[in-house]
Amino acid sequence: MKYAKPDNYTDADWEMVQGYMRGHDLLPAERSGPAYMHGYRNGRSDATGVPHERAEVLRRRADMIPGITREKANV
Repeated sequence: MKYAKPDNYTDADWEMVQGYMRGHDLLPAERSGPAYMHGYRNGRSDATGVPHERAEVLRRRADMIPGITREKANV
């Protein structure tokens, strides 16, 4: 299902959300950009209950992705 990007999200924020939703549904990744893959891996981890990294590592990686809004990345 396709959703419109909320006005308060950057393109990178929205890529991360889309990746998360696809990963959480355990579907194959559609893109390979850093924001999308960050969300995708987190979604898969949440769906399977198996974390792929420690939380502090994930936060640091999210902070390095250009365009990510910090308060959305750390939620």
